[in-house]
Formats: sequence, C-alpha cells, structure tokens
Amino acid sequence: MFPIPEQIRSLLKSRSMVGPSAPSAVVTFDLRSHLAGKPFGEWPTVPLPNLRGITWRRSDRTYFMVQNSPRALVQCDQAGNVIKTLDVNASLIGLDLDSTDNDLLWLADYYRGVLAVRISTGAIEVDRVITDLPYITAVCALPDTIWVGSGYNFQRKIAVYDRQDWTLLATIATPVGPRDMTWDGRYVWLAGDRDIVALDTETLEAVPGQVVSVQGASRLNGIAVADDSIVVTDGGRIYRVHMPSLTVRPERVRISKDKGAVAQRAQVSWPNGNPYNPRDLPGYYSPDRGIDRPETLNGWKDVVVPGADITIEMGYGEDRSLAFAGQVDEVSIDVEGGDSGADYSISIDCRDHGWRLLDQTVVNDQGEYYLAYEDPEGIEASLTARDLLIRAGFAPDKVFTEPTGIVVQCKVFERQSYADALEWLSNVTGYELLLYDDGSAYWRYPSDRQPAEWRQPLRLEGTDWVTLGHAPIVAGSMVLEDPTETDEGGTPVCYTEGVDYEVDLAAGAVRRLDGGSIPDGGQVLASYVYAAWTFREGEDLFRIGYKLTRRDQYARIRVAGEATDPDDPTQKFPVYGTWTHPAAAANGLPPAKVQFVEIRELDSAEKCQAAANQLGHDMLPHAREVRFAAVAVPWLQPGDCIQIVESSTTISEVYRISELEIEYGPDGAIMYGVAHHYGYAPPPATEEVTPDA
Repeated sequence: MFPIPEQIRSLLKSRSMVGPSAPSAVVTFDLRSHLAGKPFGEWPTVPLPNLRGITWRRSDRTYFMVQNSPRALVQCDQAGNVIKTLDVNASLIGLDLDSTDNDLLWLADYYRGVLAVRISTGAIEVDRVITDLPYITAVCALPDTIWVGSGYNFQRKIAVYDRQDWTLLATIATPVGPRDMTWDGRYVWLAGDRDIVALDTETLEAVPGQVVSVQGASRLNGIAVADDSIVVTDGGRIYRVHMPSLTVRPERVRISKDKGAVAQRAQVSWPNGNPYNPRDLPGYYSPDRGIDRPETLNGWKDVVVPGADITIEMGYGEDRSLAFAGQVDEVSIDVEGGDSGADYSISIDCRDHGWRLLDQTVVNDQGEYYLAYEDPEGIEASLTARDLLIRAGFAPDKVFTEPTGIVVQCKVFERQSYADALEWLSNVTGYELLLYDDGSAYWRYPSDRQPAEWRQPLRLEGTDWVTLGHAPIVAGSMVLEDPTETDEGGTPVCYTEGVDYEVDLAAGAVRRLDGGSIPDGGQVLASYVYAAWTFREGEDLFRIGYKLTRRDQYARIRVAGEATDPDDPTQKFPVYGTWTHPAAAANGLPPAKVQFVEIRELDSAEKCQAAANQLGHDMLPHAREVRFAAVAVPWLQPGDCIQIVESSTTISEVYRISELEIEYGPDGAIMYGVAHHYGYAPPPATEEVTPDA
C-alpha cells in the first residue's frame, strides 16, 4: 500500500470529488533508456549564422533567437523564416519569454546584466545591472523570481532574485554551465556544454533522471521547450531533442490487478490530436508521424511504441498515487467516422514488470536455456526464487524473500519461462510472489500482513487506552515487546495478550492490564497489521457480493515425494505428508475429498508435510470471498488489508485484496475488487521482511 493522504480520506468519505478534486490520471512515458537526448528534426533553414539563445512562444507558435556577432534579435516561424527583427543595443547571449507576459522578452547582456524588452514596441522596460555574477549568459523569468546564469569561462552559477525588489534569494552551483535557460511550468531547463539539465524550482537542485546528454552535440548554446520536445541551438544548427519523459492526460484508463496473475494489465486511451494547437493535423501522438515539414514534428515521434516504459498515476485533483508501472505491449491508432467529424484516438495495452517473467526463457551463465539448481545438502527454495527473479531482470535490492523451510537437492528448469519456474516453486512451498509498481518483488508466506507498523514505541500508563494511529487492527497480529529484555537467544521478550495487555481492534488502541507483566508507565514496542481502508455501506460502497463455497476446497491434501535409501542410493521409496482441514464437516467437505500432489523433488516426509501445510493454508481463505464495487482508492494494492462493513451480509471482517480493477473515464472513477479472509499468521522465519544482502 502507498500511504493514503489524510485529505484524500476526508475527501472520499465526504463524496465531494468534483471540480479541482475530481478524479484525475496522468500517464508518463519514461524515455531515459532509449530516446532521451536523441536529436531529430533538424531545421533546413537557420535564420542567424551565429546562433546563441532561443525561446518559444506557444500563442503564435513562433521562436525568438539571438546572436552576438553580428548583433541580432529575430522572431521566426518553425520553418526558419524571419517574421520580425528587434534592435537592441546589448551583448546578446541568452533570452527567455516572460512566464506571465506574452509580450515581454528577457535578454542576457554578457557584460552588464539583464534587459526586458516589449516585443510589440521594442521599448526596454527593465535594465538591471548584475554584480553577483562575472558574466551573464542566461536569464529565465518565472512568475515570482528571475533566474540569472553565468556559463562562460568555466562559470557554473545561477543567481535567483526576487522579481519585485531584486533581492538575491539564492545562488546555485549547476552541473553544467548555463548558456541558456527556460521554464516549462515545472522545471527550469538549462543548456550547457553538451548536456541539458532540469532544476527543481523549490529545492534548487538538479532533478534526478532529468539530465540529458545530447547525442552528437558540439556545444549547446540555446534551449527552448516547445510543446513536447526540447529545441536547441548547437553551433549553426537548430534541432529537436527528445525529453527524458513525457506525460499525457488520458481519456480512459482501466487497470486490472490479480494476485494470482504473473503480470498485471493496464489499458489506456486518449484523443490523437494536438492538445496545444487544434489546427494541427490529427495524429499528434502517432509514432511514425512524418518529418518532412518542421511544423509536423513533435516530441512524440517514436515514443508510443511496444516496449516503451510507462507509469500511471491516479487520484483526485493533484493528489495522485502510482497505480501502475510497466511496458507497452500493443499500440492501436484508430479513426472512426468520415473526413468531417472523424474521431481520432490512440490506445495502449500494457503489462507490469511481470512481463519479464512471462516473456523470457530461463538462461544460465553460459547462455543456454537450461538452469540446474543442485546441491547434496539441498537449496532453500527462497534462494532459488531470488536467483530466478534477479536473472529475469529485477534489481537485487528490489528482491525480498523469506525462508520457506523447504530445501530441494536437485531441480532443473529447461526451455521454461521464469514464470513457469516460479510457479513450480509456489506449488512446492505454498508461497506467493507479489510484484509491486515500484519495481520490487516479494516472495513470501501468504497472510494478512500489510499495511503494518513495526515496533512502534508506546508508553502504557495505568489502564488508560493508548491510540495507535491506525484502525481497525487485524485480529491476532498484535505483538508487544519489552525493549529492555531479551531471552537467551537475544530475542526480545514478548508480552501476552489478555494477560499483560488488551487490544481494541475496532478503535485501534491498546492498554496494559493490572496484574500483568507490563510495569505502570512502561515502554513497549508494538507491531501489528491494520486495515488500509474501511468501506462502509452508504459511504463509499456501491455493490457487494459475499460468497461461501466448497469448490476447490479439500478435506485433506496429501503431498507425495521421493526419498533415496541411505544404504542403497540406487533405490527410491515414497514419502508423504498430509494436511487435514480443521473444519471439513462444517464446510460441507466429505472426508474422501482429497487432493493428491506429487513433488518428487521433496526427499523427506518432513518436507512433504511442510508443503502440504502451506498448500492447505493457501486454500482455506478461498472458502469465503467478497466482491465489491466502491469509490476508487488508487493507493490500494493486491495484498493490502481492508475492512468491509455491510449489514445484510453481516460482513465486518478485515479482508485481504486478491484482485483490483480501477476504471477511470469522463464520468469519474470506480474500483472493483475481490478479497478473501486469510487471518494473520506470522511468516515462518521472521515478522520483519528485509531486503536480502
């Protein structure tokens, strides 16, 4: 689960998601791996032979550019045709269009400071001498501040001034010499040497992932953000450069997540027209749009293609959460209707990081489609799972595993996908694989365990209730530890619920009990699982279906393995483990309804019993299932615990999300879910999941 902001909780419970708080979605294409910094669309005509700064005016889709020798300031169209020439007596290096006044142009005077020129009249409205920097090469006019840069003679500094009284607010050391700057409404972009850098206007630091080395550049002198690409001047050339990332506001989004699926799916669609210029030809986002005429070029060239990295954020207003991350599988470009009134759209079908497991065959270190895990002492199943995930492409520090207690002496995967190999491990161990949108992979024991607090410090005085800050609490999940005492093995001493303390699950509170071991005023460490959200009838719950079933439920599960005779290694004999349903008759299961599972790699009765126990544990929750439709909460993920309260079904338990589907469109957003009641059970080895070393 991603942390849910308190303002979102209040907003959704009040059912006031309209206007600026209406459902919203943003799709981001990450271009850093293949397109960022790649030049395209060089101008056939360059209006000035010794180009320096450049800036873009969206209102009439024209450019302004300067050169210092000979001195010139011109306005031109996208074909390089000069529209207007302005006469300014200054050493012109960089320039920028004012962010609030479309008729005001700011100029960097190399030897003196900055000027502001009225485009329509040529009048100079600001002439400011800058003494804080030795040479002035760039200027950027934000609504409240003026950024002035020095990028020549090895200078790499920017001075930020208050726009009203020119008070120096900050001095920034930049990664590259700022030869020109521009603001796109979010970041200040600067060009210098062969690089482009984005600076955060709040932190005043370079934005991670927004640094671009321009391929084949000699020396960048000017930069402008024009629609969805960066335009640079490079010696005597003008061309476009792909940005590190691009965003689009989709018309419709459907995200489908199933805990049992290897890969999750997202479908997105939006109009295929220019959002900045309605007069432009349709096909703005088409990846194969031609490059014959400069006005047809934009930064979406070659972007919306299979294999593109994307993220989807969903939420309300400007409060959004990461809801999906993966790659594009399929792109559809559609036209409906005739020449007049035709509807142009583009849509993408995507899978999350699970595509790495489904689309790739196992490969060993020699490049063979064959992986053998062999060790006479046996290999812990979690170590095999970790190795498979890393081989499939997951970052080692993003792979989290828990010991299973099951070791396998020999297992070979040949001409199988990584998904097939991990499915075999899941069948053997009963463990689950969860992939999250941040790129992390969890191989773990399935139980109600998230979200959770780990060792929250509390002071318990008298028998007063102490609020935990989360509610409701999952029954059986509370652990109170004494932070000052450990047993002989170094494990913290735990207190006993009902003897030493009491928990109010609904209110999310705990208190000590008289006569218990917790001293009055004593410090404790509380670990517990809680529901991320409570859905209630009449508030945010639209529809509910509650099902009790005996399908795919068994009175017994018998796992068969194969052991080797220690006296004669050539002889094999069967070994078994059996799990028995704790309430078979109450669930309508006849004693003879048995599931037989054969896993020859299990070479002892103990291993077979462990596998049977875990398979039974994974089966039990599916006897009760709840399906619901509710207000969309994109912060939730499969595996999260939620509470559902509805009177006619008497539902009030905490359930674990197994499936989620979120639909977003012009009419709003809705979420469909499937959940089961697992019940809290600590993992076999540890209650704290930590990254492997």
